[in-house]
Amino acid sequence: MSYSDLQLDAQIGESVVEKSMLSHGAMQEALKTSRHSNRSLADILCKDHGIQEDHLYPLITEKTGVPYQNLKSAAIQPDAVQMVSVKVAWHYGFMPIKKEGGRLQIAVDYPFSMKTQDEIRMQLGTPVQQVLSRKQDIREMLKKHYGFAANTVERIVSDSKLEEARPQDEIKNIEQIDRMAGDATVESISQDSVTLTRLGEKFVVRVTA
Repeated sequence: MSYSDLQLDAQIGESVVEKSMLSHGAMQEALKTSRHSNRSLADILCKDHGIQEDHLYPLITEKTGVPYQNLKSAAIQPDAVQMVSVKVAWHYGFMPIKKEGGRLQIAVDYPFSMKTQDEIRMQLGTPVQQVLSRKQDIREMLKKHYGFAANTVERIVSDSKLEEARPQDEIKNIEQIDRMAGDATVESISQDSVTLTRLGEKFVVRVTA
């Protein structure tokens, strides 16, 4: 599922081809991948097709007006981080930076569509203002400011060992899970609405509203 605008993707793609940064055929392949995955076009162009971020982001800024922000040198406001649960930040792949002028400034590796911005606004109760940042920097800041929960989510997603959580009335607490696991080592964390529990080599992920 893509969180960007297909029309914007096409415009960025056209500019990339015009500047001889990628062939037309390779660009069509990148656009197709973006449409059928949760990866941004920027991530696909840089990782899969070798376009340098220093060349791509000025082009995106030129087309969208969304400025680039070096996230490593940004002053992250703790209050801004507290406004966003790790579930929401990781799901959409953005890093909250600061609250300014009635808007929450967030770092994204590629501009969100208006629909996605509205979804985030409804969940947070405040509109957002986007700045562009490197995906790797966003991931590092998420882990730094959300701590163990963000690290564990990344490890579980990377290993592709997600299991559907049992209904809440079946697993009410960690003691029940421990009994189910027998001698298996159980590790559990809970932050905001995300509970991650390890049962041996597998994980149970429970997300509540």
